[in-house]
Amino acid sequence: MPLNSSISPSKESPSEARRDILGLLAAIFYGLFTLLPDNSSVLVSWPWVFVWQVALILPWLWLLRQWWVQTHFVRLGYGLDYGMGLAMVGVVASTVFAPFPHQARWYGWAALCCMAAVYALNEWCANRDRRLLLLRVQGALSFVFILESLVLWASQTLFPELTRLQGLRAAGLNVFF
Repeated sequence: MPLNSSISPSKESPSEARRDILGLLAAIFYGLFTLLPDNSSVLVSWPWVFVWQVALILPWLWLLRQWWVQTHFVRLGYGLDYGMGLAMVGVVASTVFAPFPHQARWYGWAALCCMAAVYALNEWCANRDRRLLLLRVQGALSFVFILESLVLWASQTLFPELTRLQGLRAAGLNVFF
């Protein structure tokens, strides 16, 4: 789709909507892993690691699907493609020469999938309405993340500490939070 296209998401053909289902699934997994409490530990435990790997391959599949249908490559522009190419070479080189090759492959794969997501989103965001939709969804996800963080902090840190300090005050110690 050319950058000056004015097709709104509501006027998309059914084939375009089916093509974007991979992107929607990738966005759902992105939201899930953003909001998952203790996600850095959960991502490497068994059932979640499989889900994480499936989530990582979705941007590649989405990008390949876009290229299959579009038959042309939409560049990032402003020289960012060269930076992305350098980053890709850096990720591959650091993965090959890493002292811990297993962990390097995991995180290298994640970095390459994020690069694919950037190109897939660049293609998808050629439309102004889609860019605004993406900003709104990201803003809503950030707001939910903030609320979740505050609730978890209050329930796991603040209230238990206030309860502990109240017990110390009952024992005669004058301590404050």
